[in-house]
Amino acid sequence: MTHGVVLYAKGTEFTFARAGANYQYTVVQTGENYTFKFAQPVNDSVVKLQAGYHVLQSIYQDSSINKQYTEAYIRERARCYVFDSRFYTYSLCFLPNDFNIKYKDRFWGFTT
Repeated sequence: MTHGVVLYAKGTEFTFARAGANYQYTVVQTGENYTFKFAQPVNDSVVKLQAGYHVLQSIYQDSSINKQYTEAYIRERARCYVFDSRFYTYSLCFLPNDFNIKYKDRFWGFTT
């Protein structure tokens, strides 16, 4: 366990654990990028970023990824964050749910 985050995985299904809550998510490789989707919403913005960091760790298995993002930007309505590591720079983007009332609480996005 590292700062309340448990890292374990089974195939493309992962679990982010924080403060006694487990958040399951799936990851799918889409070309050079990866998409992720959590089974339940994460409403707190700090926890969202921690969950996003967990996604990056799960996908890239790069222990040198900084826990704090260095830049934030909007890309085609997605809110994106840049995380640097020793040799690479990763982008983590959270997609909006503005267009689908049924899934307005969905927590999903992609990494590059």
